[in-house]
Amino acid sequence: MSNWVLRVAEDWLKPVYEELHRRLLQRQVLHADETTLQVLKLEGRTARSKCYMWLYRTSGDAKAPVVLYEYRPTRKAENAAAFLESFSGWLHADGYAGYHRRLPKNIRVVGCWAYLRRKFDEAVDALPKDQRAGCAALEGLDNASSGLSRNWQGCRRKNGVNSVWPGPSR
Repeated sequence: MSNWVLRVAEDWLKPVYEELHRRLLQRQVLHADETTLQVLKLEGRTARSKCYMWLYRTSGDAKAPVVLYEYRPTRKAENAAAFLESFSGWLHADGYAGYHRRLPKNIRVVGCWAYLRRKFDEAVDALPKDQRAGCAALEGLDNASSGLSRNWQGCRRKNGVNSVWPGPSR
């Protein structure tokens, strides 16, 4: 039965995935991220080795959103470069250096407010409590939180979402 599933995936689902991939790469703005997963019995590696599931998706302005996953045994930047080979535009991603160093010049990597906010939050937490008031890291945290809130509010208006941004945690 597993051979049947593999055959169906290869004959019927792979062409659909390839067409969605082609359409995804035609967009001007994409999002990318990767996360770890454990794969048992991976040849040449222990069962505790980290493997990666890469996610690529269209931006919120897409009328027909596309979300694609790609399994890769490593986190090498070449994985994203190969997947995004014919893409030219803005790639919204986290701070992983592979996005910033290994992608071609026609892909402009832009950061995420949430990741920026997290870095300022870490900087504030690293300071002794008596030195936090008025520090530059706290000002950056407030600015990043405000930017995230403004973007969320604009997204709500544009997409008719009724949920409320919870605001900064501090």
